Amino acid sequence: MRWMTGLVALAVVSACGGGEAPTSPDEAGAPAPPAPLIEAAPPAPVAPDDPIPPLAAGSFCYFHQDEAVTEALELTVTDAAMASGDHFGVVHDEANSYFAAFDTELTNGRFGGDGTATFDAVTEVDGDTQTSEEQWTLTPETATRTGLDAPVLTEAPCEGLVDRVFPPMVE
Repeated sequence: MRWMTGLVALAVVSACGGGEAPTSPDEAGAPAPPAPLIEAAPPAPVAPDDPIPPLAAGSFCYFHQDEAVTEALELTVTDAAMASGDHFGVVHDEANSYFAAFDTELTNGRFGGDGTATFDAVTEVDGDTQTSEEQWTLTPETATRTGLDAPVLTEAPCEGLVDRVFPPMVE
């Protein structure tokens, strides 16, 4: 059994590139220095997520379409970092025979330091009016309503956006 332990130790030392340290003197007559120990580098510190700045002043448009919904978001951001806009779309859940158009007016948008904007919202859907507060995470490229299992809307041209959601009727 002892020979087995020695064999395993020799295999481990050989696999690590080790072995016995050279004991023969170099040209100067001094013994060769032992091989340096290789230490694992400490893990890099994890930086906190960079804050997402509020959107710059201007107009921003976003679009999303999948098997259940076609929707868009149009926003205007003022120089005072206030935002307002319109979130609109059509739910087309064919499997459950449910279809509805919705339109949400977003006002008084106030940006937080984490890329979110909180809006006063008035939603019209199926003849019903609902008021609430909505929070959106916004970048120039994406918009996502927070607090829901909501899809990510991606940057889209503002021109023709309404027609992408509500295609004109062909006569």
